[in-house]
Formats: sequence, structure tokens, C-alpha cells
Amino acid sequence: MKTTLPLILLLLASASVFANSSCPTAPNQHDSYVLAITWQPGFCEYTPKTSSKPECQAMKTGKLVVANLSLHGLWPNNKACGKSYGNCGNSSIDLSEETLKFIQPWMPNFYFGKDFGEYEWKKHGTCQSLDDDSYFRKAVTAVQTVNNSDVGALIIKNIGKTISRKTLIDTINKIHPDAANKFTLLCSGKNLQEIRIKLPIDFKASPTLVGLIGTKPVSKDSDSKECKGDTIYIERSGIN
Repeated sequence: MKTTLPLILLLLASASVFANSSCPTAPNQHDSYVLAITWQPGFCEYTPKTSSKPECQAMKTGKLVVANLSLHGLWPNNKACGKSYGNCGNSSIDLSEETLKFIQPWMPNFYFGKDFGEYEWKKHGTCQSLDDDSYFRKAVTAVQTVNNSDVGALIIKNIGKTISRKTLIDTINKIHPDAANKFTLLCSGKNLQEIRIKLPIDFKASPTLVGLIGTKPVSKDSDSKECKGDTIYIERSGIN
């Protein structure tokens, strides 16, 4: 064992280097997307490092009320490196006033500045072919589809209450039998913070969830922050 351990470590190190080198840095090398949707009240309330964000402070004082699902980001995904695919360019966003007004209710950090939007654009938006206006509009339209679906309605009608994880998964599976594999529910304890959804590379900003996520089977992703128990709490905006 003593003579083979260095060799094993060397092979593991080599495999790690190879895996990292297989991740492309050029744009348009993605094979799918991940749509990251935030439940903003839960995200602000139960993530201490974000409590100083202006939208979180505004919610805390009651100046901003968020009662809909919000956009975290639309992430081009590459099978070779997953969500680590990113930073394909260094261009800055220059959104039109019309686009800003359109996305602000759905990405409330934009009410106060563009730092987070700039970060999402440089890390993820530069890895696909749409311009910044079109990219954020398409991402927001996808969030609106989820928000206006039976999945979104279940969350919104239970603001300030708990829901059953099983009930939420059953609602997702009504889209089509494989749909739950495309959804990852993230919690802090029992508090809902985010929903991440796998989307096909050619996804359309459809008015229906089945049109948005497609019907092609996918494998289920695991995440250390995935909601564990059956009780999920939907935080109310401004409640401490």
C-alpha cells in the first residue's frame, strides 16, 4: 500500500487537471441551460452574507415587497463541466430603459443598481449568443412562466405558511412524468430559497411549463442545499 499511494495520488491529480482543462472558455459551447429562480424573501432572510444587499434592506424596512419568484440567473451549461462553464467574455451590460423597467420587478437588485446583473452577464450571459437586452428579457420571461404556473401559484398562495415538499413535487410532475428530475429545490433548513430548473439548449420562452422545460428525460442533479424534509416554509417579504 505504501508504494502504490503516491501513484494513486498522482493519477487523481492528473484526472483533476484533465477535468478542469476540459471545461471550455469560448462562448456558445453549452448543451443546455439552468434557470435559477430565487424566492427572494427566503433568500434574504436566511442567507446572512446577503442581508446587506440593497433589495434585502429595502424588503426589511418594507420599502420593497416581493411576492413573486425572482430571477437569479440563466446559466448556459456544458456537460463537460456543468455550471462551472462561464466567464466567456468581459463585455459590460448596457440595458435599455425599457428592458430595465421590464426586468426590475423580476430581478429587484436592478431597482438599486446593476452590479449583480453585471456579474451574471459576465459570468453566464457572455457564454451565449443573445445580446444583453434579449438575454435578460428571455430569462425574465422564463421566470414569469414558472411564476404563473401551478407550481408558482402553489408557492405564492402559501406565502407565510408551510407547504409539503411532496405536494410541490407532485405538482411539478403533473407537467410530465419526468419533470421533477429537472427541478432542484434549495432550502436553508426548511426555508425555500431557490429553484433551479434544467432547460434544453433550444428552450423557448413558452407560456406553459411543458413548453419551457420540454419533455426529454434528464438525470436528477444532487445539491447539498436541496430541501431535505417534507416541510417547506415560504417566507413573507419583510418578516424577520
